[in-house]
Amino acid sequence: MGRKMLLDLRKMLLDLRKMLLDLRKMLLDLRKMLLDLRKMLLDIRKMLLDLRKMLLDLRKMLLDLRKMLLDLRKNRNCRLRLKCDSTRAETGLHLSAKRTGPFKSAGGGISVDYWQPRCAHQR
Repeated sequence: MGRKMLLDLRKMLLDLRKMLLDLRKMLLDLRKMLLDLRKMLLDIRKMLLDLRKMLLDLRKMLLDLRKMLLDLRKNRNCRLRLKCDSTRAETGLHLSAKRTGPFKSAGGGISVDYWQPRCAHQR
């Protein structure tokens, strides 16, 4: 009986060793996954920092635009009004200031006005 018990004990120790090796392999796989996760989190952090920088730049641009609009609002004498100014496109296409479009519909053409910025005192 002693020999059979020793053989059973040896078998149990071999099974335990196999389980410990499997556990070690699982722990190594878990470590690799955690390292990959850490790398992904660092990449996400970098992307978020880049996004923050872009948002700060956008905020600065919006503040500059707001300032420009406020400056335009302060100078209420000047209004944006477009007028024909014989640009290259107009002369190259032989277009007039108020013109009929090249595509005629059933009743007539499409009339297009070209405008340019002018101040109120120049009207």
